[in-house]
Amino acid sequence: LSTISEWLNGNKEAGVSEEAAIFAASEVSTSALSFMPLADPQLAQLKLLPRNEVAGIYVHDFLLWSAGFLLDGRRRVKEGFMQLFAANDKNGDGVLEFAEFSSLIRLVIPTDPTFDLDERKISSLYDEAASMDGDDDQDSISKEAFSEMACANALVCPPQFIPS
Repeated sequence: LSTISEWLNGNKEAGVSEEAAIFAASEVSTSALSFMPLADPQLAQLKLLPRNEVAGIYVHDFLLWSAGFLLDGRRRVKEGFMQLFAANDKNGDGVLEFAEFSSLIRLVIPTDPTFDLDERKISSLYDEAASMDGDDDQDSISKEAFSEMACANALVCPPQFIPS
């Protein structure tokens, strides 16, 4: 914390060891903030960040990398939810009616045992997604609205739908 405090107070040369940066990135990637686990490509990027004279990764660069990691993970998971949506749009009309949504939502519920998925919860999630579309049609939802709702509710996208 003193290193971050030094940097925030104007010492832009402050650095963090590679080990500490990897540990911090691993912790962030398993938190509720992250949509993606830390993998080898991201570790390789992290190891290439610029260093100060004592071989520490510049805190500024590490913070920028971390923000990029989180944003990229969210983008990829949203794309995954859109691909999952397309694969489960049974009639191919580009929107989900309630019956299609109800079948699909059961594929993406979190493994958290406190997440209760009854018909009322499914209906509530459907209404939430329908309201995100920005139109008056509450009878169907778009893939963008489904993806946004799924991310907002920490639903779990099957890995095979998430682009590399």
